[in-house]
Amino acid sequence: MTTGDTLIRRLAKRILAPIRSTPIYSQIQTWSMSRDIRSGRMQEPELVLLSSAIKPGETALDIGANFGLYSYHLSRQVGPAGRVISFEPVPFTCHTLRGVVKRLGLKNVDIRPVGVGEKPGTLSFTVPLQKSGQFMAGQAFIGSRNDNHGDIQGQVRWENTTQISCPVVILDDEVKGLSTLPFIKIDIEGAEVFAFRGAKNLISQFHPTILIEINPWFLDGFQLTMDDLTGPFHDLGYKVYRYDESRKKLDHVTDESKISEYNYLFIHPDYESRFSEYF
Repeated sequence: MTTGDTLIRRLAKRILAPIRSTPIYSQIQTWSMSRDIRSGRMQEPELVLLSSAIKPGETALDIGANFGLYSYHLSRQVGPAGRVISFEPVPFTCHTLRGVVKRLGLKNVDIRPVGVGEKPGTLSFTVPLQKSGQFMAGQAFIGSRNDNHGDIQGQVRWENTTQISCPVVILDDEVKGLSTLPFIKIDIEGAEVFAFRGAKNLISQFHPTILIEINPWFLDGFQLTMDDLTGPFHDLGYKVYRYDESRKKLDHVTDESKISEYNYLFIHPDYESRFSEYF
């Protein structure tokens, strides 16, 4: 899930590059992200769907929370009686996320500084670096993904990267005792299949609506197919939808061979009625 970058922002990153590893830079990053999230400068079309997907007092998961765009909007949606559990494994990103959550006063957001997978343990993550040396935190991915395969035209590839080790948990063990779980947002750069394999019990019990960014090329990098991702959900009765912002409608995806890099919504019949205005 992406956000537009302005010329001013790019220039600022170059100017601030010499202090990027200092507490001052972290504070600037926290202030900048907080401002952009609260003001709406950081935006995605699917955010309008949250008021249908989740209600006050309920619980949502934000997996791959990055700097907190969805955590912020989910927090406002579930209200004081609700709860958002946000997962972000990259230490720098998680540190900024904590600052954003504090600065924006999101008292119902529970931050977990871990990744999500099919087995608990520690995994190597690859973090792309900009020319300035700054982390491209939102593009971090599990290091076993192969980005040198197939037709790479149009795919973002990075000249410089760094490796970090991060703890990984399985959701069925990490998230227990919930009374509701109507919504999960997940964006972990192609590793979503592994996260879902570790959440079989949660998904079977609650049938949450799932907002997911799908990039078929990323799946290929893990030697996964589209059926590996969507098949288990179809078995549970889910349908796949894509939001058309211009029409303000959810379009049912019937030919998954045409799925391209975009955000998609997996909706179970238990929750279809919540989205009736978009059908």
